[in-house]
Order: sequence, then structure tokens, then C-alpha cells
Amino acid sequence: MSKKDISKSIKNGSAKNKVKLIAEHYALLNTNSKGLFSDSEAQELIDSLKTPQEIRLLNKTVSADRVIRHTLYLLKQYQLSYRESIAYVTGYALLWESYLTSENMLNELLYEVKDKKIKEHLIENLQKSPYILAKIEKDEEDGFVRFATDKPRKQKTKAQSSSGPITLEGILDIWKTQTETAISQTKAIAKAITDFMEENDFKPSPYKEMINGILKDINKDRSITPKYSKRKTLEMFPEDNKDTHFTKFFVFPDPEEIEVDQDFYEKVRRDYLGI
Repeated sequence: MSKKDISKSIKNGSAKNKVKLIAEHYALLNTNSKGLFSDSEAQELIDSLKTPQEIRLLNKTVSADRVIRHTLYLLKQYQLSYRESIAYVTGYALLWESYLTSENMLNELLYEVKDKKIKEHLIENLQKSPYILAKIEKDEEDGFVRFATDKPRKQKTKAQSSSGPITLEGILDIWKTQTETAISQTKAIAKAITDFMEENDFKPSPYKEMINGILKDINKDRSITPKYSKRKTLEMFPEDNKDTHFTKFFVFPDPEEIEVDQDFYEKVRRDYLGI
């Protein structure tokens, strides 16, 4: 901003507009952008606030900025938590997809084997292979194999933990739940900050842009193929919305269906924004 514009703001601008300019300037700096003013210009604008009422307005804005920055840091931490959990979902889904592809390829090869003894021998060797979180089963009716990702590779013994068997589909369900929680709580923090900014008439555009960017990130459909997306699958096959053959693959959360965690929202308002 030019020296002329600064002088005009100091001479003719209201205290409210001056404080908004100051807030916008420091919000830009706090989000690694270039500020509106130089350091001396910003200080000159601050020094132009003289009356007790003007000083109170500035102090209120400074307090709001402090708690907003602190809560934005929390928001970014929860965004990272979301990214971690969705990365696990993606990794295990890719493993699952590789098993499904391998299953199809193996069965195509087994189909070409006409000698029953050779086919049995091949299947026995396949069942001994150390696949992670999958057990190869033989279909006695058609003689083909499937990767059982809903069953543990080894049967649990009495000496083992009673927490239940570990399966690929079970692990995916755990990470899906954790991702849904991360989305719900990230939305709660974003809403808490937005509501606080509205209530206090403190709305620097850099902070709003940061919040919108994070919400855009967590609202993406990150499914690796349409089969793993509930939204995309039901768009193609709406009549099959209760078919477990489809629904078991819906391991990527649909952000549009996930609501704000209201209890967590209240906690953020109380513990982070309660000035």
C-alpha cells in the first residue's frame, strides 16, 4: 500500500476500518504471505489509534487473533491426522485390490490346467504361500481359488489373544472409522473457528482461505477406484445399495455423509475459543 493510501487511512479511516486493516495485515504475515504494509507503516497505523475506545477495539482484535491462530494450529494437526488415516486406508485398499487382481489371474491360469492332480498340486502350493492378511481358499464346486481377506491366515489358538482375529477387511474397517472421526472432528474445529470469527466480526481473508482449503482437502473422494466409493458405486448401480458384494468395498469414507462432531465442537469453543 502506498504512503498516500496509508496517510488517507490514518486521517480519514474509522477506528473499525483501521483495526480491520491491521488484522488483515498480520493475518497475511501469519499465513506466510506478504503483508499489506511495511513494518513502519503497520506501526504508524497502530499508533493512530488514540482513544480508550479505539485501544479496547484493538486489544479485542489482538486477543481474537491470538486464539484464532492457536486454534488454526489445532485444525492443521487434525488435518494431518486425517491424512495419516486416509493413507492407511489407501494402502490396505491397494493391497486388497492386488489380491483381487491376483485371484482373477490365478483362476484364469487354473482354468487352462486340465489335469486334476496337477491343478490340486498347484492349489496346495498356493495355499502355502505367505500372503499378508489373506488366506487362499479353494471352492470345492468349481475348483477355483479365492483370497479370503475376511478371515485370518491362521486359526487362533487358546494361547493367543482373545481380542479377535486380524483380517485385512477388519483392519480397513478400523482405519475407515478412524478416518471418519478425523473428518468429523476437523469439521468441528473449522466450524468453531468460523462461528467465532462471525460472532466477533473478525474475518481476515487469509484465515478464511486456510479453513476453506483444509475443508476442501478432507471433503475429497479419495477412493482408488469407483468400486471403493459408496457415492460413485450407487450412482452406477442404485438398485444394489443393499448388496453386500458392493458395500463391503466401501472402505473410503464419504465426507458428505459425515456430520460435525457436536461434542467436540463444544469442547473447542470452550477450551480454545473461550475468551
